[in-house]
Amino acid sequence: PPGTSFHYSSFDVNLMSVVMQHAGERPFLELISVNVKQPLGLHDTYADQTTGSTTNLATFYERRGKTVKPWRDVNLSVKWAGGGFLSTPTDLVRLGSGWLDSQFISENTRSTFWTPQVLADGEINPQRYALGWRSDSTAIEGITHQRRHHGGVSKGSMNWLVVYPDLRIVVDIAINARADEFSDFARHEKRITALFLEAMASYP
Repeated sequence: PPGTSFHYSSFDVNLMSVVMQHAGERPFLELISVNVKQPLGLHDTYADQTTGSTTNLATFYERRGKTVKPWRDVNLSVKWAGGGFLSTPTDLVRLGSGWLDSQFISENTRSTFWTPQVLADGEINPQRYALGWRSDSTAIEGITHQRRHHGGVSKGSMNWLVVYPDLRIVVDIAINARADEFSDFARHEKRITALFLEAMASYP
């Protein structure tokens, strides 16, 4: 029954994009362009398989043991909302920073998206999943910080976007291949964040 269990799926995000189209009375990609890409200056973010979208596109690789070869062609236009955009770490940091800007997203809306969903028994779902974000905390250099994050794995690539609301730091890392385990890739984010914190501490 609804609310009694939790299962991660990107198909529900695709369904939400249909609802957005009807509510906004515009195609989904147009809504994203007008309401997200243009205000945040995401000049290197685009939906897969759209016209003229392959300029400077990285080659994605498949690793099997010691063998490395280009990843097979994949058409992600079947799930634009649920993982069908190509971007850069720079643009994704801009996107994450937008979530810290109350002029872009109101505090009430941000809270709704960042509050983990509670199941019918009163317990928070096991992944601490909210609306498109996971909300938890992590220790960096012995200090615990709140974070909001989401990772992605697709067509020979991995990405990890992390927002630290209390630090007002946004970090994104990407790789054009797949690590054996996502955690092997994602753990490097904390090292990068620690470097930022060290640099920030050196400023008067």
